This record gives sequence, C-alpha cells and structure tokens, in this order.
Amino acid sequence: MQRVGMEKIRINFQPTSHDPLAQGAGNNTFFIDEEKNLWSSLGKKELKVEASSNGSRPLKKVTDSWIEISEEIILPIKTMRNFELPASVFKISLIPATESANFNIEFLDNGKVISAVLLDDFNSDFVRTINLNGNLSLKIVPVKGIVRLAGLIVEVK
Repeated sequence: MQRVGMEKIRINFQPTSHDPLAQGAGNNTFFIDEEKNLWSSLGKKELKVEASSNGSRPLKKVTDSWIEISEEIILPIKTMRNFELPASVFKISLIPATESANFNIEFLDNGKVISAVLLDDFNSDFVRTINLNGNLSLKIVPVKGIVRLAGLIVEVK
C-alpha cells in the first residue's frame, strides 16, 4: 500500500482502456517509467476529458501521453488507492506535455482556494509547496487554447 511520506504520489495522464465486465475498471491502471517508478494512470474514463499520446508503444516517458483540458476542470488528488491526503506540507510538481496552453491553477483544500497562480509559460515543470489541512484538488482553467498535462507528483515536504 502506498503511504504518503514514504513514497511520492505519481499520476500519469494517458489514454486508458477497460474491460466493461471488469470489477473496478479504471481503478487499477498503472504506468512504470524507465526508472521503475510506479505511476497511477488516469484518462478519459476516469476524468471525463480527452487523453492522447504521441503514439509510441509502449509508453516510455511520462511526457509520451497527456490529458487535454479545454475548459475548467477540478482534479481531485488522491493516493494510488484512492485515499485522501493527510494534513501536511506538500510539494506538488505539474509535468507539461509539449505545446501546452497557458492556464490559471487553483490549489483547493476542502474546496477553498489556498494558492493560485497564472501559468503563462507551461513549457517546463511547475512546482508549488502548499500546506494542506484536508482534501486536495486542483482547479485548472485554460486561458486560451488546450492545456496538455502529462502528469503530476505529490510528495511530503
């Protein structure tokens, strides 16, 4: 089981496919990167937004796939097993895909804004440290164009 503080929470956004008769479809899709790190994989079925890739098979890098955000979305951030994050100070890294649009991001703690920023140059990883007391969500609002988010990492600071 993943325990916050012992292992980073890694989420890779990518196209996912599910057997319609499978129990818990969408809860057990994973990605293993070249360094053998385990990532939870989320796509269209899980997030209700388009997911794409650069076509490479198998995917080798987190940036080989992404979700495409064209309108406001709130992404709940949980552990790989869908548990809430405990109260703590966290470092959150957002990983862009190529050609991502600019966007506003709000870090929400139990639905309340605790930090906000305009990312007007999302061509490299963006890192923010937050003090969390409850449930973490990210509200992403594209400024113009499509935001392409490849992944994110959450770790205890």
